[in-house]
Amino acid sequence: MRTFLFSCIALLILPSIVEAQPLADRLPGDAVIYVGWRGADSMGPGYQTSHLKAVLDASDFAQVIHEFLPQVMARLGKEDPDAARVMPIISAVAQPMWKHPSALYMGAFEMNGREPAPRLAVLCDAGVDAPQLLATLKKLLVQNEGLPIPIEVRESKGLIVVTFGKMSSAFDALTGGLPAGETQTLANEKGFKDAMAQGVKEPSIVFYANVEGMVATANKLVNQLHDDQGKALWPKIRDGLGLTGLKRIAVAGGFDGKDWMESAFVAAPVPRAGLLKMVDGAPLSADLLKLVPKTSTELTAGRFNLAGFVAQIREEIGQFDPGMRDQVDGAIQQISRILGMDVQKDLLGSFGEEWVAYSDPAIGGFGFAGAVLVNHLTDPAKAEQSFSRLEQFINQIIAANLHDPKVSVAFQKRMEGGLTLHYLAIPLVTPTWAIQDGNLYFALYPQTVSGAAAFVAGKGPSILENADFVATRKRLGNESADSVQYTDLVRLAPVNYGSWVAISRLIGFGDLFGVPSPLIVLPPMAPLMANLSSAGSMSWSDDAGFHARSICPFPGSTVLSTDPISSYMSASPAFMLSVLLPSLSKARETANRVKSGSNLRQIGMGCMLHANENKGNYPPDLGSLLKQDLTPAVFISPRGNQALPAQNLTPEQWAQWVNEHSDYVYLGKGKTNNIPADQPLAYEKLEVGGNQGVNILFGDGHVEFTQTQQAQEIIAKSASKF
Repeated sequence: MRTFLFSCIALLILPSIVEAQPLADRLPGDAVIYVGWRGADSMGPGYQTSHLKAVLDASDFAQVIHEFLPQVMARLGKEDPDAARVMPIISAVAQPMWKHPSALYMGAFEMNGREPAPRLAVLCDAGVDAPQLLATLKKLLVQNEGLPIPIEVRESKGLIVVTFGKMSSAFDALTGGLPAGETQTLANEKGFKDAMAQGVKEPSIVFYANVEGMVATANKLVNQLHDDQGKALWPKIRDGLGLTGLKRIAVAGGFDGKDWMESAFVAAPVPRAGLLKMVDGAPLSADLLKLVPKTSTELTAGRFNLAGFVAQIREEIGQFDPGMRDQVDGAIQQISRILGMDVQKDLLGSFGEEWVAYSDPAIGGFGFAGAVLVNHLTDPAKAEQSFSRLEQFINQIIAANLHDPKVSVAFQKRMEGGLTLHYLAIPLVTPTWAIQDGNLYFALYPQTVSGAAAFVAGKGPSILENADFVATRKRLGNESADSVQYTDLVRLAPVNYGSWVAISRLIGFGDLFGVPSPLIVLPPMAPLMANLSSAGSMSWSDDAGFHARSICPFPGSTVLSTDPISSYMSASPAFMLSVLLPSLSKARETANRVKSGSNLRQIGMGCMLHANENKGNYPPDLGSLLKQDLTPAVFISPRGNQALPAQNLTPEQWAQWVNEHSDYVYLGKGKTNNIPADQPLAYEKLEVGGNQGVNILFGDGHVEFTQTQQAQEIIAKSASKF
């Protein structure tokens, strides 16, 4: 849950990360959203001796920013008249904000009549680039007069301020640089200072959200709505999510020695309510980490109470609508009856709260395909029974939806060294689970599950004896955290380096279109390895709220822990299979339709031969066509489930069998070869085609595949007419 929470926060700030910057002393103190960026020209203390600078210096990254991208934009301008107008503006605005300190401010919305009016501001301490940036922005305003919200641009001593909404007075004093004591700025607002004090001391990038202010604004806006239902619903949503307990969110990134450190703090003091109660977690036990081998290159461990989470969701749904909660309860009870067990108690309740996933080259190899997930179960015997029942149910569902009896997809079991492996028997990947000594193991391949279980049974040295893991954990500052991640980049980067070099050369497409691309986007191996170390993160909670901290050699370095090519190949088989099976089934169905149509054409030829020998009269039944050298197999559609008898039959017995068991309905009895060309002579049984359609043989000998409803109409019309 905490990982999910911080991921959401990260997604919120990423789009603004290159547009904003500290400058908190120039922003009003009522900010509900603030994003700050020091600027590429002044990344803050520690940058000059950092791994980041060393890596950038060893690559052509500066050329990407200052030469390649501007040339790409210029080329786009030549190809597209609209782009030609827009690109220079983007370049004129983006480059100063990339280089210089910048900030994004959002204040509380105000009501403009019945519509909420935004209060936004963008600042850039552009220095020598201020005149050009100011001119560009003013030109933009002239070209876009008549906008629904007021926009103003001002400049003071190189500081450019663009305000959206009624913000002029709020920035009059601030742009003049008054002392903090004379104006309530964000920099001296207590809530902001307390939240930021939890993170990196000298941040290069900052995100801050005053959730308390947002909720107050939302309360105000809802109260002004002319919608009684909305007014009644909002408090339920707010309290159900626990938003009234959220005060501030602060995320910061900066340098810690040579490394890059990020921190996040969510001010949510106890007691917590709603879903926030689910984020509280006790420290991870040493027993959980002992399940991870010492030689593991990656691990993620944390707490998650699956049964408790579902129960909490049910409770929150009940706060919104008791009737909806009753529907959820009814659905759970129905599923329980189908499976023959109590889903909440027997299935979800059998999982333990502690989970760990890891990759160890000695067990599953490198990468995602070799990862294993382990959970210490609360009731292993009940879990085994519940999972097996679930397997049986899944097998029944799959069988009911596989219309081809020649294809089988199902969970199967096999004993391997005293371990019962349950696996889904499909190609490419074989999802497998097993339970041993109270632990549930799950991986994409049985070899990985077997290896992980054998390690625990053998009581080998664990990750707690890995000096690098211990040092990384200690450096993050809270060894009693309730979640932890660790990545050994020094061991993983050489394995994945070649793939990332290939990916980086995608920039070479620029050369194909006349834009010279930088040659070395990713540094050579030697300088890269010289600036790599392990990466890690952890999170924990206390009475003040929730905390998270991470460290890595430089921003983005953790991507070197994965192989973008092999990860795709190993992660995509399940998706490929889901696409491939229907495609194979469709291809097989198409082939069977063609074969069935060929059978009908042979039946048509047999009818013509019989007519030539019998004064134009068609045969009385299909069995008579065996005398025209047609084999019994011609009368069986490959789309059906009919099979030829194994015993030897006499010609008369074969004729009788064809008449009784053929997959085709014959309509030629009593007719001659003078029937109309559009009159059906024979067709596949409708039950053979199901709802997909059937082949029909017409009087002129041609065969058409026709949708079921249309085929029924053709057959009925023929019966009434002839």
